[in-house]
Amino acid sequence: MKVRWAFVSFAGLLLSLVVTSPGSAEPAGLVVGEVISSAGEKVPGASVILEGIGSTKTDVLGRFRFGDVPAGNYRIVASREGFSTESRHLFVIGGRRNEILITLSGSGPLPSPYEGADIVVPIERRGAAILVRARLNDQLSGVFMVDTGATFTAISLQVAESIGIRVDAETPKISLQTAGGIVEAPVVQIRSIKVGELEAQEVKAVVLDIPGFPPHMAGLLGLSFLGRFKVSIDVEAGRMILGRP
Repeated sequence: MKVRWAFVSFAGLLLSLVVTSPGSAEPAGLVVGEVISSAGEKVPGASVILEGIGSTKTDVLGRFRFGDVPAGNYRIVASREGFSTESRHLFVIGGRRNEILITLSGSGPLPSPYEGADIVVPIERRGAAILVRARLNDQLSGVFMVDTGATFTAISLQVAESIGIRVDAETPKISLQTAGGIVEAPVVQIRSIKVGELEAQEVKAVVLDIPGFPPHMAGLLGLSFLGRFKVSIDVEAGRMILGRP
């Protein structure tokens, strides 16, 4: 397979790769969860309250998250029209990903996943490059170049290690045609890539430090991610629209 890399001038471009790392002696924790029905269906649009922290609603996959939650005991409450209200106690461990599953009884109407769920996300343009922010494995948020001509999504070795992906001699490799010639790149699976409120799971990616690529960029979004959605880019309006095919 061939991958086409787009190289542009990034002179003067200041981009930052953001990894949340609380500096206090007791680091905060991440709370992620899922709300499902008693029939096992995802429940989007459910209200979720983490007492003392705030509230949110579940996305189209029934998922929610609270970042920077101090360690300690909490009460979490989930509800949705047509379903029961359920309460759980949660002990948050600092510096870790704390997961919880909440089941609501009831039979309220549920929309199909992604029904009317086109998501608009802001983009930046730098020369010929289209840049967008994405989140990997609910751990790392960074800026990615959008390349609809690239077969695979690509991340650097540093990013791979930051999200817990180990690359060693046993990692399978693939030959790629780049602007600098043919290279052998490790192929890995990224558990989750999220742009806006749309998420793709188990995304195949190559681990590649691209020559000339700005060091503060997390990588490149190729068709292994973009190919799962309808993609429309409005450069003049500075936005990208993602939706299910």
